[in-house]
Amino acid sequence: MIAVSLTSIAGLYMVWVRSSVGDLSQHIAISLKAVILTTSAVLAWRAARARKFTAHRRWALRAYLAANGVFFFRFGLFLWLVINRRPVGFNPKTFSGPFLTTLAFAV
Repeated sequence: MIAVSLTSIAGLYMVWVRSSVGDLSQHIAISLKAVILTTSAVLAWRAARARKFTAHRRWALRAYLAANGVFFFRFGLFLWLVINRRPVGFNPKTFSGPFLTTLAFAV
């Protein structure tokens, strides 16, 4: 849970403090993912402490999937590029556009 919290805080720092690529909608999607990841990890920990192991497994699985959102985003992006053989639906210089916004909220 400590690693999840530190990773989420680092991600939020990189998105909002440092100049990063993407537009506002992608920054909002990343922030929502950080909140979902941290919340899922905390609820998994609380369920385990309460000895509700079925609920703990569910929340831990949700945290795991949320943590792998970056992998799913990259996989989806590279699959899109392979299928189209060029950048379609986004500007590769600014890394913004409707496809990336949709992908950011989908994963």
